[in-house]
Formats: sequence, C-alpha cells, structure tokens
Amino acid sequence: VQKFITFGETMVQYNAEYTGSFDPKKKYFPDVAGAESNVAINLSKLTENHAEIFWVSRLGRDDSGRLIQKILSQHINIDAPICFGEKTGISYLNHHANGQHVKTYFRKGSAASEIPFEQVKKHLKKADMLHITGITPALSNTNLETVVKSLEFCNEMDIPVCLDVNYR
Repeated sequence: VQKFITFGETMVQYNAEYTGSFDPKKKYFPDVAGAESNVAINLSKLTENHAEIFWVSRLGRDDSGRLIQKILSQHINIDAPICFGEKTGISYLNHHANGQHVKTYFRKGSAASEIPFEQVKKHLKKADMLHITGITPALSNTNLETVVKSLEFCNEMDIPVCLDVNYR
C-alpha cells in the first residue's frame, strides 16, 4: 500500500484514574481515541513510514481539537481543519471493580459529524486503499452520504476498501 486513507471521528477520551462511576471531582487523564485514527497510526508503525497514511476529519476550535491535531500529526498525515464555532467530541472512560468499563460519549453535533465527501474525495483520487468503520455513517446523514459516495468512488476506481463494522 502506497497511499492509505481513512476518515472518521477521533475524540479526546478522559480516562479515570480511579475505580468507580463518573465523578467530575476526581482525576481523569486525556488521550485520543478513534477507531479510524488508531488503524492509521498502527499501520504507520507497521509500514515504518514507507506509505502515505491519511486520516481525514473535522475538529472543533477547542483544546480537544488542538490536542488531537498535535498528537495525530506526530504519526500520520492529517486533513482535519479546525472549524470555528464547532466542537470536538469527547468521552469519559470509567473502570469498575468488576472489570467492566463504561464509556460516556459527548459527540452529538461534533465537527466530525459533518465530514463532506469532497474533503475525502481529494485523497481518494490517488489512494491504494480506503478504511472505513460502521461508526462514521451512524454519526449523521452527512457522514452516511460521504461513506456511500466514497464506496461508490472506490468501486468505480477499483480501490480496495476494508471495513470494520465496529460491532461490540
């Protein structure tokens, strides 16, 4: 693979440093979390930077968006404009004594829920592979349309697609 493309939402995940239910008074540490960007970063490690790997998205003009941009750009190529007046999705991860993990998402209406096809298409034109997940089309009608158009484009151009349905 010479050029690998993926698109979708990456959020800042606040991981609890304690065991128990959500408590805003207790300590959390931030990290980035996103199925698509995780695949892109790990592929870049496997290919030892011998492939162009692009993650396409949109980020809010906030500290979370800037953190994602800073961390991901250290590993992969990103096309994720900072969008004025929009927010970046976040989540909280809590750990319970029984080993169960509970995630709470705050992503409705996030910048990444409105990824336009034209933003993805410019990267697909020279792509060897597209990776998508079942999460992205579930976020909004815009993203559903972008996924469908991307699949149609890849079909017309004989670009292989890998799909992670993200069934849990």
